[in-house]
Amino acid sequence: MKRPVQALAVLAALLVLQAGPAQAQPRPTRLGPDTMHLLRMSNTPSEHTALTLNWSGYAVQGKVKDVEGTFAVPSQFAGNGYTSEWVGVDGYNDQDLIQAGVTEQNTYYGIGDVDAWWEIIPGDSVPIAMTVDAGDVVSVGIRNEGKGKWEVSVLDGTSGQYWRQEFNYNGPALSAEWIVEAPTVSGQIASVLPVQPVVWTNLSVQGHAGILDDIWLAQDGMLRFVPSSVESARQLVGDGFTVAYIGS
Repeated sequence: MKRPVQALAVLAALLVLQAGPAQAQPRPTRLGPDTMHLLRMSNTPSEHTALTLNWSGYAVQGKVKDVEGTFAVPSQFAGNGYTSEWVGVDGYNDQDLIQAGVTEQNTYYGIGDVDAWWEIIPGDSVPIAMTVDAGDVVSVGIRNEGKGKWEVSVLDGTSGQYWRQEFNYNGPALSAEWIVEAPTVSGQIASVLPVQPVVWTNLSVQGHAGILDDIWLAQDGMLRFVPSSVESARQLVGDGFTVAYIGS
């Protein structure tokens, strides 16, 4: 394909920058069970599959004390959009959420950024002073320090940059998540882009973990992101998982 003139590329970059910061959402935007049979897909859902417009990954329900996870920041193909990867506590079945991760921003002409951030809903996401690139291996930890104090940490294992901070958080701590998200930008859920598979490793969750749900992301009548299959929380922690883009 012929490359557009540079002026159009600059204009596209400005339009994306003016769109406003990407925000994660408390609770995935779920689609009803009757929607499942309307999707064009070859994957088979289970009784614990949740279908959403904006999340894909895994959620463990139960009283949570801390959660950790490591992922490789994916490279996006050409397109105008956003993708986020994050680790969080709460948000799956309630309006509370404490989380941290990264967001990739891309345009049709490959002008993009990767930003690290933390967020406590209902507040906005807050940038972390850390330079992250596609391909970097990022680890996120969220730990209950007691008395309403939670520590959030982000390590870029590729560059060695490390950030941590303690926050007041009084959410119920009834779920833990490892998520690839189509974030909300200027009040709208972003259209997802094809990305390299997001590989999650070094997972841990402490507390009284119970039900494990796999979360699928569907947009425009098609599945877009689906996590690899695991049978239990024990297998999830032991083996990790991959979120793959399967849309076309």
